[in-house]
This record gives sequence, C-alpha cells and structure tokens, in this order.
Amino acid sequence: MPNADQLYWLLPAGILGLPLLGFAIILFFGKYIDRFCDRIAIISMAGALAFSIALFAMNVKEHGAAAQAHPVIHSISWLHVGSVDLQVGFLVDNLSSFMSIIVTFLGTLVLVYSMFYMEGDSMYRRYFGYMCFFCFAMLGIVFASSLLMSYIFWELVGLGSYFLIGFWFYKPAVAQDHHYQELKAPYATGIDERYLSPAHAQKKAFVMNRIGDFGFAIGIAIFATVMLAAASQPNLQSLNLASGPLNFDKLYAATGQDAFAHVTLLGFSGYQLLTLAGMFTFMGAIGKSAQFPLHTWLPDAMQGPTTGSSIIHAATMVAAGVYLVARIHPLLTDGSLFCVAVIGGITAFLAATMALVQWDLKAVLAYSTISQLGYMMVGLGSGSYTPGVAHLYTHAIFKCMLFLCAGSVIHACHHLQDMNRMGGLRKKMPLTFIAMLTGTLAISGVPLFSGFFSKDAILAASLARAMDPAYGGWHWLPTILAFITAGLTTFYMFRLIFMTFCGEPRDHHVYEHAHESPALATVPLLILATLCLGFFWSGKLIGGDFISVPGLTMHAGEHGVTGWLNALMVSPVPHVPHNPELHEQIHEHAHLIATGVSLLMLAIGLSVAFLMYIRRAVTPERLMQIAPLRLAYGLFAELWFFDRLYQDGIVVAAKKFNAVCRAFDAQILDRWGVDGWAFVVKGFAFVSRMLDDWFVDQVVDLFGHVTRLLGWFARAMQVGKIQFYVCVTFGVAAVVMLGLLLMQ
Repeated sequence: MPNADQLYWLLPAGILGLPLLGFAIILFFGKYIDRFCDRIAIISMAGALAFSIALFAMNVKEHGAAAQAHPVIHSISWLHVGSVDLQVGFLVDNLSSFMSIIVTFLGTLVLVYSMFYMEGDSMYRRYFGYMCFFCFAMLGIVFASSLLMSYIFWELVGLGSYFLIGFWFYKPAVAQDHHYQELKAPYATGIDERYLSPAHAQKKAFVMNRIGDFGFAIGIAIFATVMLAAASQPNLQSLNLASGPLNFDKLYAATGQDAFAHVTLLGFSGYQLLTLAGMFTFMGAIGKSAQFPLHTWLPDAMQGPTTGSSIIHAATMVAAGVYLVARIHPLLTDGSLFCVAVIGGITAFLAATMALVQWDLKAVLAYSTISQLGYMMVGLGSGSYTPGVAHLYTHAIFKCMLFLCAGSVIHACHHLQDMNRMGGLRKKMPLTFIAMLTGTLAISGVPLFSGFFSKDAILAASLARAMDPAYGGWHWLPTILAFITAGLTTFYMFRLIFMTFCGEPRDHHVYEHAHESPALATVPLLILATLCLGFFWSGKLIGGDFISVPGLTMHAGEHGVTGWLNALMVSPVPHVPHNPELHEQIHEHAHLIATGVSLLMLAIGLSVAFLMYIRRAVTPERLMQIAPLRLAYGLFAELWFFDRLYQDGIVVAAKKFNAVCRAFDAQILDRWGVDGWAFVVKGFAFVSRMLDDWFVDQVVDLFGHVTRLLGWFARAMQVGKIQFYVCVTFGVAAVVMLGLLLMQ
C-alpha cells in the first residue's frame, strides 16, 4: 500500500495520465474500436475524476485549510544550467486538487452529453480524442509545480482549443443574421463574414493567444532573473533559490520573506521588477481568458461544437488564465493587482454591453463568459483571493450547463441559433427550460443560488478596495463597472430566457419540430442545475465561519463566501492589509452596501427585461427611435469597433508594413545587398581567374617546360657507349678546370 508521500506523486500522475491514455488509444486504435471511442474517453475521464476526489479528500484530511498555505510539491530535476536547476513536478494544494475535480467532473458530464449531441458526426471518434487531450493539457496547468511547466501545458491547452474550435474546418463561413432590418438599424455585424468559418476562427484564436503568450514568456524570464539575483543575497542562502527558481514554493517563500527588497537590476528595484513580472505574466491570462483588448477571438470560437464550447468556457481554456492569476496571486504587487482589476472591470462591462444586442443564442453566452471572466479578474485584482477563485468554480458549473442547454435547444430546433425565431419552447422542452433558468438565476446573482455568493463577494471586495484610504482613487473604476455589469448581466440573460422559452412561438415550423432531448442530455443538465443551488457553496451545513491567516484573522462572511469554501481557498501568502482593524470595518460596510446595490441592479435588470420581452410595454423598435439609444445600439452591435479596428486597422497596417518590408527586401537588400555583393564577388572571381590563367598557370607551365627540357637533355646523354661517357667526363673536367684558371 503506497504511503501518503507516494500518493502525492501517483494520484496527480494518474489524473493526468488517464485522459492522455484515452487520447492515445483513440488516436492509434480508433478505427479498430470505432464506436467504443466514446466509452474509452468517458472511462478515462471518470477515472481521473475518481483520482481527483481521492486526492482532494486526502489533502484535506492531512492538512485541512493549512494545505493552501503549505502546498505539497514533488519535483525532479529537468535541466541544469550552471548552478541553476530547473525542475518539473506536481503541486498539490486545495486550489489544484479542487480545480482538478471541476475539470474532470465537467469533462465527464460533457462527454456523456456528447454521445447524444455528436451522434452521426463524420468525425465522431476524433472529437472524443480531442476532448481527452484538451482536459489532459488543462490538468497539466492545474498541477504544474513551476511557471516553466505551466507554460509548457499552457501551449498544449492552446493546441487543444485549436483542434476543437476548428473541428468542422471544412465548413464554409456563414454570416450571422442580426435582424438589423427589423430594427431599422443598418449597422454591420462587426465581424467580417470571412472570419466566421471554423478554419479562420481557430487561426484567429491561435494568433491572439500567441500575443498574450509572448508577454507570459517575458514575465517568466523576469521572475527567473529576479529569483537568481535574490539567490546571491547572503541572508537568503538557506532558501536555495537557485534550485528550482521558477517553482511556486520557492517563489512563495521568497515573497513571504521579502527576498526582493534588496535586489536591484538595470536601475529597477526588486519591487518594480516584481510588478513588471506580474504584469507581463498577466498578459498570458489576458489572451487565454479573452480579456480586453485580446477578447475578440472567443466569440468566433463558437464555430466549434457546442459541447466543445461548454468545456472551453467552463473549465479549460479560458479558466486557465484565471487559474494562473490565482496561482501567482501571492506574487502580485499592488501595482500588478490594480492592472488586473482595471482590465477585468473594463472587460466585464464591454462584453456585457455586446451581449445586450446579440441574437445568436451561443453568442450571448460567449460574451457572457468574457464578462464573467472579467468579474473574476476584478475579484483577484482587488486583493481578495477567495472571491475570484470562488467565482471560477461557480461559473464553471453554471456556464457549462448553460452551453449544454443551448446545445439542447439548437439540436431541437434543427441547428437554428437565432432567438428571433424561437419562443414558447418551455412547453416543448421543460427540463431544458428548468436547467437554463437555474443557470440564469445563478449567473444573475439571485439569492440562494451559487452565483450570488461569489458575485456578492467580488463586489464587496472591489468596493472595500475602493473605500480603503490606502487605495481609493482609480480603484473606483473597476468597482463602478462591476456594479453596472451586474445589472446588464441580469438583463441580457433574462432576455435570452424570455426570447427563447417564453411568449408565443415566432416561427411555428421551428416550434412544431422542437422536442425535449433524451436522458443522455437532460440528466447531466439536471445534475449541474442541482449544483447551482446555493447551499452547495455557502457552507452553512458545514460551518467554520472563522479562519486564521498569518497576520490577520478574517471573518469568512466579509467575503460573502462562508464555511468550507473560504477555508479551503486561503492564499498561500495572503496580502496583509496595512491596517487590519480598519480593513475589517471597511469590509463589513462594503459587504452590506454591495449586497444592497447588487440586489437593486438585479431588480432593475429583471424588470427592464420583463417589460421589454414579456409585457412588451417598451419594445426595441421604439427604443431605436431615441437617438442616443440608437447610437449606443450601433456601438454595441459593432462590438465597440474592436474587430473593425483589428481587421481594417491593424491587419491592414500590418499588411502594408509587410509590403514595405517586401519592397525593401526586393529593391534594397536583394538588388543592392545580395545582388550587389554578388557583382563584387563575380568581379573578384574574374580577377582571380585572370591571375590564375596568366600568372599562376604560366609559372606552373614554365616549370613543366624546364623539367621537360632537362629530361630531353638527360635522355640525349644516355647513348649507351663507354667511349662517349669517357669523353664527356673528361670534357666536363677540362671545362671546369679552365673555368677555375680563368677565375684566378
């Protein structure tokens, strides 16, 4: 029986290994096992889920809440560069072990659902293989023990998303119908039709993510440089920072002991370098989690299977960015955290406004994901680790369910995604309606549902940050944007519910053929809907309202996430407030204010949606007659012109710059550089050839002639008669003697 130390190796290895094994079996033997590929994928993911639950239970049993403050890391040496030892391995704490449960649990349910949704697809086997690979890559990020290992799996996650987004790569581009003519608003869609094909969508996602990953690589380099500089400090020799300088435990230890206080490189202090490292690393999260301004790829990613979108938006691709920020949260300075909060607030607001005018069912959920990811960044950027991570978990559940509900509706409506042609579907699809309504209540932050606890915690944390005299100022920006976004979220989500499931059918042909999905789809939906209920996350049944953190005693309720969830998500090195007593007082007031304002925004958003789409007291057509609203609609419909800016601005400018570079290469480098140098080389070769022909060759030929002449003379002397030789000998002797006499 393996001991606990061995299990900390074996269980993460099994969690990663089973999906990878499933992918390998489908890849190499898929054509032989054919329809059993789905069973192979489900069994491998379910096995990884079992291992994840066992690992989480063992970790909590041995360490409890202290597991987050003292993560278990098992690493092995990978590469030695001088005295630096780069390592890879597994990191196990409450964050990683619980996140692995989320990934494998949702992965298992999505695979079961996919047996229904992907039935009859020509690439059925390939889909299940891609899903296994995708989850394996995400689990690698979850358990990575270092930034270096995180970056490796970071790129593999990008590859997995590339496979799924462009899964139907052979399909042509299809323009979205936004019904602008009905609203008499002749605005473009904001997205070029050519870039709505799966093949173009996957390339767009890949390129946009590479931009963020470039910053991530720079951040890793800065972290390594600062750590190695700190390792040379005499008072830090005991930390042995050169051994695994990118390991999270070493980074946490160095931060906890303020190892960078005396580091100075290139005129930057250690604190400034740490701020730069955090901001550059956050660039990777901006790309992966589709944050402003690299958010434009995620809506286009809807061209893949809806089931693939559900896992991308819930627990893998976009969740990786938030998970990375949570993992490096103890390393982020106040400057880095402010950057995270501002980017998150802007993203949440912009995406919510874009979702207001979408007519595509999946597009609404796509922009909703971007907005909710911004919420998570606001929570983490406000210095409150627990709210951001809590919303990552709750959002994963209800967003996965919402996408699966959308897939059920799309399947029932013969792949129709236009909400303008739906309506009244609650009568035909009651289970799907209940599940989607539950998810809408959760994402809107209705009390007693999961989203209320995490969203309320984020709003309270952000408001407390703004109210704190030590911060204030610009920290009000993400706070105000987050509160406005709360009302917008309620409006566009209930707009989706009302247009899709309520009222009278707007297309009777679609309505007549609609039907409830089979048990393979509805059972996973009902399981996820049950998990959206608040008591699973509030911890009231478990208790534990107070937790202790080094340097600060916090009341769990101040973050709006009570009991076990708060206790299990304590940051490894918490950001200790400047004034703990004032901090607690501000949080108490902020929590009350945030709850009140949040409920007010909820009521406003729901009321407006009800009046517009149920009572029809105010219609969109009438609102379009108001000039400011018409302009706002155009701005939102054009997606704030980001796609136009990139496609018609940056891309065109890049093409022109490439044309200039090409002309410079052809006219300057090639003609005057390469061709000119070739002319010089040819001239030098001509001179060399002439010297060779008229000097070197002639000298060689002269030696040949002399040698031939001497040979002829020597041959003439060989007559074979002794008398001739005697005469020649005496003749030569006489000539020599005569010459000597004359010389005297």
